[in-house]
Amino acid sequence: MPHRLYPPLERLRRELFDSPASPESSERLPDQDAVQEDTPPPAMPDFIREHIARTVAAQLAHVPSAPAVGQIRALSAVNAINDRNSRPLGRNVGVLLGAHLGGKQWQGWLVTADTDYATDRDLLIEDDDGPADPQAGMVMTRLPLRAIIPGDAPILAKLSPARLGAVIALAEAPTGAEPIPPRPGHIFARDLDAEHVGITGSPLGGPGDPRHAYRALHRQLADEMSSAAEALALQTEEQPSRSGFFAWLFSRHWAPAPVLAALIAVISVQNLWLNVSDDETRRYRGHSATTTPCATVARLRVVFKASAPQEAVVLLLRKAEVRVVSGPSEIGEWWLGLPADASVNEALAQLRNSPLVADIIVVETKEAACQP
Repeated sequence: MPHRLYPPLERLRRELFDSPASPESSERLPDQDAVQEDTPPPAMPDFIREHIARTVAAQLAHVPSAPAVGQIRALSAVNAINDRNSRPLGRNVGVLLGAHLGGKQWQGWLVTADTDYATDRDLLIEDDDGPADPQAGMVMTRLPLRAIIPGDAPILAKLSPARLGAVIALAEAPTGAEPIPPRPGHIFARDLDAEHVGITGSPLGGPGDPRHAYRALHRQLADEMSSAAEALALQTEEQPSRSGFFAWLFSRHWAPAPVLAALIAVISVQNLWLNVSDDETRRYRGHSATTTPCATVARLRVVFKASAPQEAVVLLLRKAEVRVVSGPSEIGEWWLGLPADASVNEALAQLRNSPLVADIIVVETKEAACQP
């Protein structure tokens, strides 16, 4: 007998594409006076207790902040930017943020709660990923999309740069990379590539496999969300210069391995850039920063090798105590700055001696100064 997957497909279809029912009920509540005072309440099932605990832990861990790479944000509507343009959903879906396209537009991947429907291309969220709301169950790596992310959209979970690398590695994995038979409703630990491991489902089976219909429903939703975001982009007067670069990297036709490596480095450093400090969060919320940062003493032009692993790039930048000023350009140039109290020669030596760096030069040197 085949494994019954939960929730049922018809229920999912209604929640994703039918108008949510109005909160009306003809059911009468029981007469409280008729309830005996000595009747004990029914015990709460363990799975509900665990669900509540995970939800509360995620809410406490992920305080409101600006959208940033690696966050999984909950959306309750398609194109949720204002009531006039929104189509409410009957259930929340998640979006793993991969690249900022300017304004409220982000490129990323669809995230759902329904791990029963996991295929070999869906990466499950694990305990090691930190507190995660049960609504963030798995990343559908073959469903990239563009979405409008409101600043107040709840944060369901946060993934590290290494886990973002696992998402991309799974999306890029060749068909039939793992000799696993189709087993709907079952999950497996896998080596995604030489550097990443993860938990996924099994490959899709024949026409009777219900995961085909599940994927089709969410492909339709992802296409609708992308179309709504793209339509809004056409109405926006100012388009960010780097949106075309990221849109190219995240095109539905997946990039070859060298571009993939470059993208992982982009995601890693952008993640650091967008989470620099509490001052950045205050500026996002409309508050002015309390201080003006010190001027840097140098500008470095760096080109990383396309094969550079993202974890190694992040560690190198931290060790050299540099910050990203701008980049990458379409030819792979990064512009880095150094704090006033940092040694230019030491940072330059660390970067020059690293096998991750293809080219580096000092472009500008100036006196250290801090504005009041």
